[in-house]
Amino acid sequence: GLVDGLPVLGVVEKYRDPGLDEKMTVIDDAGRFMIASGRGLERQGAKRFRRLGLTVSDTAPLALVASSGPATPSELLETSQLLTSAPVVSHSIKRLEKAGLMVRRPDPNDGRKVRCEVTVRGRTAAGELVGELAELTEQFFAPLDAEAVVQVRDLLLRCLQQAPSHVGPDRRYTT
Repeated sequence: GLVDGLPVLGVVEKYRDPGLDEKMTVIDDAGRFMIASGRGLERQGAKRFRRLGLTVSDTAPLALVASSGPATPSELLETSQLLTSAPVVSHSIKRLEKAGLMVRRPDPNDGRKVRCEVTVRGRTAAGELVGELAELTEQFFAPLDAEAVVQVRDLLLRCLQQAPSHVGPDRRYTT
């Protein structure tokens, strides 16, 4: 559908209240579009991840360990792209271990800590996950050219960098 002459996802239209249109600001619309986009992407991602035997919560720890190497649960929480909590990361690690995708080993530098590592099977699953994420992202950004995608990324990052710490950016993406 169209909103103010611009193409948008159909899901956004259900969040608009025609009686309030004249009171809505561009910022309100942008927030609604971000929420609807995030929800839509999460739903589509969840369907794809289930085919891999993963939940949405499992994806960040698996992808992070597969790409960056062993990490403690605290490090996974700190660098997770998802706004999540310690119990969610802990449950994800347990599910990934049970599925044979990740193992916990004692930290060689600090016996009180454990480090999470992906297994061979986990590395394969992470590769499939990255493929699914790339396809999903390409589909979402298909209406935009490469320059517009870079602009969206840069603008969202600027907003996240100014956000309160509880909704701050993934530290790996700071400039």
